[in-house]
Amino acid sequence: MKFLRKSAIFLGLICLLLTSCSNVKVSYRAKVKTKNQKNYSYTFEKSYKVAGIQVLCIITGIFYGGACWAYLGMPTSGQSKNIRKDAQVALTEKLGANNFTVADVNILRRGWNKVEPSYSLVPYQAGQKYIEKSIIQHKAKSIPEVEEAEPVEEFLR
Repeated sequence: MKFLRKSAIFLGLICLLLTSCSNVKVSYRAKVKTKNQKNYSYTFEKSYKVAGIQVLCIITGIFYGGACWAYLGMPTSGQSKNIRKDAQVALTEKLGANNFTVADVNILRRGWNKVEPSYSLVPYQAGQKYIEKSIIQHKAKSIPEVEEAEPVEEFLR
């Protein structure tokens, strides 16, 4: 009975390790200015596979975390390069080629879950501290409507 219980716990841990942390969700945020001088806040999110690190983490995890520490360094330069390319493709599909400029790019790790690629393109006026209302949104599946946001007080004057 003890052997069966230990086997079940061991099998459960193996299943948990094999199914967790297999993706990293990365967010790309930037300011976009179109040729007709309209300003937008652009956000693009996509998940990328991290299978190689996942296997190393499982093997070396008992040694002070082993390769699991690599997750803290994500997104890697390769993932950053991929999301830049993917975000540019999605933006080009929406606004057309050579119709915009991108500035103030920020790429961040947002989690470990797998998500469908999604983006939002929100208008703003230069110097504005809040988002008014999303006019363009796209996702593989439906996205709920974005409600109007409250203005944010300037934190530092």
